[in-house]
Amino acid sequence: VACNLCTGSISGGCTDKFSYLCILSNNLFNQYFFLILWFWWILLLAISIIGLIYRLAQMFIPSFSKSVLQAVYLAPYGLEQKVTKLSLSSAEYFLLGRLAMNVKGSTMEKVLNELKYSMATKEEGNQLFQMDSRDDANHVVTMSSQDDGMMETMDSQDVVI
Repeated sequence: VACNLCTGSISGGCTDKFSYLCILSNNLFNQYFFLILWFWWILLLAISIIGLIYRLAQMFIPSFSKSVLQAVYLAPYGLEQKVTKLSLSSAEYFLLGRLAMNVKGSTMEKVLNELKYSMATKEEGNQLFQMDSRDDANHVVTMSSQDDGMMETMDSQDVVI
């Protein structure tokens, strides 16, 4: 198929005539191809934005991270109830999720039991050690521990901060 192109003056004449070989079917194919490609890029952009929002929610909302950990990573092992009483940060829930992807269910159960035990002993430790301070002349500080049954008393002049 030949395409006659006229170039020339403004007044209307065709001073130069060129005859080019036009491949209209290729142009039509390219038009549809790039239209489909444009829609594909828009779809990938939408999926990427949804993934970014999902990841940001997982990073900044601890309850969302906890529910993702329970529903996606621990549900196949039946361990979703093991993390209900844990209060961890979003990053720690994310790390537990990655760990759950790479270990067996029995190993994950041991990890969660150990984590629950260490959290319980940490809370008990905070409750067991009580610091009482009196504001008198010698500033006595008393520390008591129920584990050892010991009581220590020291003057604040002996304590170096």
